[in-house]
Amino acid sequence: MEIDAGELVTGYVVLEMRGGRESRIKLLYAESYEEPTSNLHHRAKGIRDDAKNGILIGEADHYTVAGVGSGEAVDRYEPFEFRTFHV
Repeated sequence: MEIDAGELVTGYVVLEMRGGRESRIKLLYAESYEEPTSNLHHRAKGIRDDAKNGILIGEADHYTVAGVGSGEAVDRYEPFEFRTFHV
């Protein structure tokens, strides 16, 4: 699933889940789509909202869901790092 924040956002991301034991979640924080030749050391930002021809590059968090959330209780994930993203 891809979520576009609509503007540049900074803060601490929090996920709250119920169920989903052992599901794997990857959160990739990107500013925009970039040229396919881009990498972490050489960034080429062309048309920033071109999902068909661009790639997303940025920091990522990986989480395996414990599956302990049920009813009113939730399984909560919050990375330690402050994140900045747009797309």
